[in-house]
Amino acid sequence: MFERQKTLLSFNELNARHQRQCLIQMNKDVADRSIPGTFIYLLIWFCIGYLMNGSSTDADLVKWINAISIMMFSAAVIRIYLIYLAKKHLEQLALCRGLLIVGMILSSLTWGIVSALAFLDTPMATQKDIIIISTVGICGGGALSFYASRLFIWLFLGCMLLPTILVNLFVVTPIDLDAVLIVTIYSIGLLSVTKQPYREYVSSLISYLKLEENSNTDALTGIRNRRFFDKQLIEELHRTQHSNTELSLILLDADHFKQVNDKYGHPVGDKCLIHIAKQLEHTFNRVSDTVARFGGEEFAIILPNTSARECAELAEKVRKTIEQSNVLTDQKQIALTVSLGCFSIQEAVEIASSEELVQKADEALYKAKELGRNRVEIA
Repeated sequence: MFERQKTLLSFNELNARHQRQCLIQMNKDVADRSIPGTFIYLLIWFCIGYLMNGSSTDADLVKWINAISIMMFSAAVIRIYLIYLAKKHLEQLALCRGLLIVGMILSSLTWGIVSALAFLDTPMATQKDIIIISTVGICGGGALSFYASRLFIWLFLGCMLLPTILVNLFVVTPIDLDAVLIVTIYSIGLLSVTKQPYREYVSSLISYLKLEENSNTDALTGIRNRRFFDKQLIEELHRTQHSNTELSLILLDADHFKQVNDKYGHPVGDKCLIHIAKQLEHTFNRVSDTVARFGGEEFAIILPNTSARECAELAEKVRKTIEQSNVLTDQKQIALTVSLGCFSIQEAVEIASSEELVQKADEALYKAKELGRNRVEIA
């Protein structure tokens, strides 16, 4: 058991980009697991309401059943809508999580209040046993379904069980300590048994992200590879289309790189490529930026929310940095220069596809080479 826990991967092992991806996936998993639970609330309640309505003709009881049914249905509708909004805004971590929390609290607290009413002098008291059994079942299933987030487990159990505890402590006379003790022990038990599934979930998610990272990383330079670049450019273009923001692309080519390989050998050429990649990562260091090896001695940089002017300034900055920083080898210091082509759009409708975006940047790069290299050109 202890050896197994030692092998579990930690969230802190991830870099900022992967931590963000991990949180996005957690929110998505919570959203997906929330949908069935929303309908289970309704199904169980309508079964209880049917049993209560069938066993009594009390007018007050019918009014209570109808009122609670309306509350349950309204809470379910609102929660489904909030889940829809959350899945639509997965990239906005705080907003997405906030929507999921509000929806979960709304529906679980509604049930928690109904459960608490069964301990008071209300028509609900006639079906206290079945309501308690249903609450226990929902809590067990819900706690396991929310194992992707400890926060959601705590909030869920609090909303479901805390009303019952408070009613039995401060409203019921005499105080029903047995009920309080049982509910408290049950809550602690659920919190305890869901710890390990949560750890294993996080560990498996981190393993998946690391595996995906390896498949998307250029083995030589350590930056993104062409496979990841092609996929990411399509996603950024799609995001730009929906948000009406700006998107810029830079293509960079090492000048006269064949001569470097011919004169100093491929190992030195590899050092030069690694040097260029490090300079690019240092300059384009936002979480949203994508630096990738495009192929051979070519590199590509995707810059979301970046105007044409900002793109040109960054391109010129990295050109100067590479020009002024030599590559140190056993033989000598090697001076490098690069040519860069930039292309920017304000709305994705300006460009039909990611291939067209690359073509425009490539045309600017070709122009930079034609005009003497070691320069930045804008399409």
